[in-house]
Amino acid sequence: MQDESNIRPRAKKRWLVLLVLPPAALAALGLIFWGQLRGLTAAELLNYLPASVPLAALSLIGLHGLKSLSLVFPLAVLQVAGGLLLPTGWAFAVNLAGMLVSLSLPYGVGRFTGNQLWRWLCARFPRIQAIERFEAGNNLLFAAILRLVDVLPFDLVSWYLGSTGVAYGPYLAGSVIGNLADMVMNTWLGIALSDGLDWRQLLLWLVLKIISLLAARALNRRVNERCRKPTET
Repeated sequence: MQDESNIRPRAKKRWLVLLVLPPAALAALGLIFWGQLRGLTAAELLNYLPASVPLAALSLIGLHGLKSLSLVFPLAVLQVAGGLLLPTGWAFAVNLAGMLVSLSLPYGVGRFTGNQLWRWLCARFPRIQAIERFEAGNNLLFAAILRLVDVLPFDLVSWYLGSTGVAYGPYLAGSVIGNLADMVMNTWLGIALSDGLDWRQLLLWLVLKIISLLAARALNRRVNERCRKPTET
């Protein structure tokens, strides 16, 4: 019989390969089609999607994964496109599923790369080390705060939290809490545009967006104040 200590590392390597291959393939596709996808608007993106609702839904979820690893286009473009193309229930369900994919893949890359990515991000964005004081053992709250304040771009937050070893459950829950309002408003905007935008809908959307931005700015100011305070010795 083979020694179990030799079998386990090999099995672990196989699982790592299986985990890394899909993100690597998506990143490669992003590089291949970079010129075509970069700068696309939600309306232009519809030209690349199939007419069938199930196929369009799967395509949008796949594009969320591609976006999360290649930084090709803003997440809002995909969410508005989902609202434009899909029936209301499908639009919210697909955009939620897409958000879970776009949160999970870069997190997995961060877990795989570990401390090397964490060191690079801390060197590139020094404010991270100051804001880490907010963690205080509450990973869910920490993930939500990082999504709401202007510290790192969307996907780099996922890479960072994965590289620091934050547990997946609290990470995902906090990230969904921090991003849910934007996803709902972007989807709603797409649905409203597809039905013919009424000025009252647009006004309500603008009011909600302004409230969301003001709340994020207030939280950002609070974070800045706390980060400027000297650490207790």
